[in-house]
Amino acid sequence: MSKTGAIERPPEDRTPRTTLIPPQRASASAVSATAPALDSKLDAFYIPDFCATRMVFAVVLIAELVAVTLALARPDAPFLTELARISLFLQWLGLTNAALLCYSRRWLARLTVPQSSTAAFALILLNTVVISELSLWLGTAFGAFNLASGIAMLAASALAGALWQFVGPDATFWSGAVLAGISGLLAWSTLKSWNKPK
Repeated sequence: MSKTGAIERPPEDRTPRTTLIPPQRASASAVSATAPALDSKLDAFYIPDFCATRMVFAVVLIAELVAVTLALARPDAPFLTELARISLFLQWLGLTNAALLCYSRRWLARLTVPQSSTAAFALILLNTVVISELSLWLGTAFGAFNLASGIAMLAASALAGALWQFVGPDATFWSGAVLAGISGLLAWSTLKSWNKPK
């Protein structure tokens, strides 16, 4: 017993570690000698296995924490709206980067460390550019639609206000009914022309 009352183990039970390499697992010793050398190279590869569930969970968690941090950094914007927008982008980016590194891990393991580092960085950078451009394109398309809808609603509101002011409330409702009927006829004729066999 020591002076503090703790039971000490005998010195022969302690196994000193002389290297930084972790001890072999039992499953690794059961692998046959005919296993390709690439598998042992993959085990020692410095880029983590992003195909594993634990790593995917880590990517999702880290991306979400970064999204929360970025959403909190903008106090002028609504928090939940900003969090949803940033979270969608970062999750999309993180999971596609993880998938790229997962599927390219065998190829990257064949390269030297500087080559594989450069190739992994180039893959992540290329994926980030593609995802960013795709989200910008989608945002621009939705933005153009919302801009056109907003301009049309502004013009419709101005026309309805002018009719209400100068002609009367009945004219506003009758013009709305007539325009809704014209829109319905146009939609019906468009759907009819799409369904015609060619």
